[in-house]
Amino acid sequence: MSMMRRLLILLTATVLVLPAANAAGAQRLYVAGAAPGEFRVAGSSVGSDGALAQIDSASAGTDPLLGSAISPDGRNLYVASAGSGLRSFGLAENGSVTPAAGDAGPANLLGVVVTPDGRFVYAVEGGAGGGVRAWSRGSDGVLTTLGAGSDYAGATGIAIAPDGRHLFATSLTAGTVRPFTIGTDGALTPGAALPAGANPVSTAISPDGRFLYVGSMGGDAIRTYAIAADGSLSQVGGSQPTAGTGPYDLLVTPDGHYLYVANVGTGGIGGIGRFTLAADGSPTMGIPDVPTNGSPMGLAVNSAGKWLYANDSSAPQVFGFSLAGAVPTALAGSPFDVGVEGQLGGSVALTPDRPPVAAFTTAVNNRRVSFDALGTSDPDGDLVGRYDWDFGDGTTAANGGAQLTRRYGKGKKHPPVTLTVADDSGCSTAFVSAGHTPYCNGSDAATVTMTPFAPKFLGKPRQRAARVVKLRLRCPAECRVKVVGRVKLSGKGVRAKKTKVKGTSKRLRAGQKRTLKLRLSERGVRLAGEATQAVARLKVSATDDAGNLFKDRHGIRLR
Repeated sequence: MSMMRRLLILLTATVLVLPAANAAGAQRLYVAGAAPGEFRVAGSSVGSDGALAQIDSASAGTDPLLGSAISPDGRNLYVASAGSGLRSFGLAENGSVTPAAGDAGPANLLGVVVTPDGRFVYAVEGGAGGGVRAWSRGSDGVLTTLGAGSDYAGATGIAIAPDGRHLFATSLTAGTVRPFTIGTDGALTPGAALPAGANPVSTAISPDGRFLYVGSMGGDAIRTYAIAADGSLSQVGGSQPTAGTGPYDLLVTPDGHYLYVANVGTGGIGGIGRFTLAADGSPTMGIPDVPTNGSPMGLAVNSAGKWLYANDSSAPQVFGFSLAGAVPTALAGSPFDVGVEGQLGGSVALTPDRPPVAAFTTAVNNRRVSFDALGTSDPDGDLVGRYDWDFGDGTTAANGGAQLTRRYGKGKKHPPVTLTVADDSGCSTAFVSAGHTPYCNGSDAATVTMTPFAPKFLGKPRQRAARVVKLRLRCPAECRVKVVGRVKLSGKGVRAKKTKVKGTSKRLRAGQKRTLKLRLSERGVRLAGEATQAVARLKVSATDDAGNLFKDRHGIRLR
């Protein structure tokens, strides 16, 4: 019996027979599938060359696993089971996998997605009474059943829009695809279903959220749908045949340029096909089918779009490909042993990339300001690949580097400066997803706005000659201020051109107004009294606890 035939029998049996039940390190790869005697979830590390190395695994029971998704924060893996509902797992920073508590929901689940904000989880339930089922997700990742979801007989494939406002599901038995609007409370409102070909199983969405792709496993074809602002669908062009047979999974690359197809094939031999995506979303065959010597069922690509992975339904391995050339080429060491095989289901997913945390300090030296962003860090250990500066006065420095210096005009104030960073995979503030586990869980952590640190001088720059020179100022943050200087003297018969003042150093609370007193010596007082003009020339330096520096000269006329 052909692999595609066996898959259709399993899916149809799952959809029609199973009874319904009552209603966060570097990127890692997780496979849900069958190990000897049981189904397991297994994790692998991804090396700098794309190679996989096993880390840990956990039992997922004895029921077939048919789809999975990792939460945007990378802390949880949710796996749809054909017999025991939704299985939850915790993912540690070191890659270990731990079974977690949470409502399992109906028994016959086929696929799962998590909303971009991580608040809700949805899974498709097969069967004549099936549909899209919903859970709320707590801050600890634990799931709680959320109402009854929305009925949709024969529900099989599922994808969620990158903005989290709409969800799309296919029906294996009806041969349709249907949009659902997601309410603020997680409730679903179904839209009009459209034809999707024979046995539509796979779905993917362009990262810009404009197009939905559906793979017809029974018709060996792909259909493209435009997604309107209200989530409604309209088909773009006709169906596009796949060169291989049994398109079981679809994937759109992070840049939105390509659509990859996992064809399970016949006789245990399938391959990976690729379509080039036009501006109007329509796919054009680019690579007919790259053989794998196996039956690929699930696809994943790393956040940089450099490496493609496909799990094998007939062996405990994952195929790895480099996407650097015109045709995907096998990575060194591929296929990689991951400890579990896809069997007639299962999935493969990579943890979402997390963006760098932007940070910079300033060093003000009179009119010159230096900026240093070497303190920017990345939670995944990735390199920071881009620093974009906006100086708040109409000037910018796109990809300006981690350190740079600007000179401001005389008397010019320093406006707030914004730094936005991205890692070497391009992960930054934007959330990037193609309908399933996100590529990049972008966040505001990748940008920071700060005014260059500078104490504000208060009071008038003129004082009466006395034993002390008074400097009144205020720090925007808790800081240490140090002042040294001298008094410049001039006038007929003056005995000296200058005299020193005793420096001082004080710690100021944030926003505190403080008067610093610099004393003149007895001789300095006499000299200042004899001079026609006396001007205190002070050197002011300050530092705050964040490492920002300030240096400036300040003059006070004494006579």
